[in-house]
Parts: sequence; C-alpha cells; structure tokens
Amino acid sequence: MKSAKRVIEWVLAAVGASICVGAALVVWRSQSYNVWPFPALYLIEIIALGTAGFVGLITRAEGVVRLDRVPWGVAGALLAFVILGAWTIGPLLLPAMLAFLVAATVGDMGPNPRWVRHLAIFMIAGVSQASLMFVVILLRSRL
Repeated sequence: MKSAKRVIEWVLAAVGASICVGAALVVWRSQSYNVWPFPALYLIEIIALGTAGFVGLITRAEGVVRLDRVPWGVAGALLAFVILGAWTIGPLLLPAMLAFLVAATVGDMGPNPRWVRHLAIFMIAGVSQASLMFVVILLRSRL
C-alpha cells in the first residue's frame, strides 16, 4: 500500500509541475506585448511553484519529513492564482492546484493523519499569495 501511495504522489507531482510550467509558457508566448516585469514575474513564480511542489513531493516520498508541508503551500499559492486569475491563467492552473492538493492529502493519510494541520498551511499560503498579488497590483497602478 505504501508503494501505491508513492506512485500516486509521483504521478500527481509530475502532472502538477508539468501543468504549471506548460501553462506559464503558453501564456508567456501568447502575449503580443512586452511581458516584463508583469505578468512575467507571476509566470516565473508559477514555474517555481510547480518545481518546488514536484521536489517537495518527491523528497517527501523518500522520507524527508521536513518538506511535507511544501505541496500544501504550493497548492495554496496556486489557489490564489486560480481565483485571482479566473479570466486568464486561473483555469489552466486549476488542475495543477488539484493535483498538488490531492497528492499532499494522499501523502498525509495514515495512522497519524497530518492533513488537518497542513490544511492551515494551504490556507495561509493562499491568503499570503493573494495579498502579495494585491500589493503588487496596487503598487503597479501607482507607477
């Protein structure tokens, strides 16, 4: 059973990371105007989130317990992109967010479930990412 959980985590991590990288590159290439610095920084962050989620899930599957919170944080940050980018990149990132969330939940199931505590990390990461995006939008509108 433990190996089946690891396979599920690895597959979902690969799917989530691939969607993050692919969605960011598709949006970047589809822009007909200069994307620097915005939305390029958001797109770079999405690629970094996908990579961090993949690395966090893979190393957690190998027993590195300290990184077991990373996929929860990645899923929460992607939730902010899904909600705030509902008309742009949000729908593209929804499957990635769900993949990381399901993989994190599957990895936390067991005799001592930690998913309830990690759900707080998911929510804090989502609120933090949304707050950061609002601050950046506010600062950008004043420039």
